This record gives sequence, structure tokens and C-alpha cells, in this order.
Amino acid sequence: ERAGFRCELCGKRPTDQDGEMLHVDHALSVYDAEQLGISPGVYNSKENLIATCGECNAGKGKTSINPVLYFALVHARSLHDA
Repeated sequence: ERAGFRCELCGKRPTDQDGEMLHVDHALSVYDAEQLGISPGVYNSKENLIATCGECNAGKGKTSINPVLYFALVHARSLHDA
């Protein structure tokens, strides 16, 4: 709902007709969180979760999203919540 029912990486809005659904994924990967010493509580917080379409979720794999994109998402969310 926070993402407006759109993929936060590409903006695609899955429809019932195409059978696509959104996935919840971590913006910062488990590996990167561990390397940075980030606790599981922070890693699993809603701020680190993103809505992705199947294509972006598969393309992202187990990597983190680009840090610039991450901070853009955080900024956009703060404007939306204001």
C-alpha cells in the first residue's frame, strides 16, 4: 500500500489480468547488512522492505539495490508520509 501498489524499482503496477503480483524484498541484502554490522532488527524493519514486481525481484536477486536509489526511495516515502 505504501508504494501505491506499484513496483518501487520500475513503477510497474501489476494487474489481475496479467496474473502478476508484488513481492516484498529487502533493499539492503542480508550479506551487505552483515558486512556493515547492521542488526536483524534494522535489516527487517519496514524501512528496508520494498515492493517489487516479479521481474525486478528476480533481477535483483540477493544483491542490494543501488544506494542512490535507496536514498531516493526513502526521500520519496518521507514526502508521501508528510
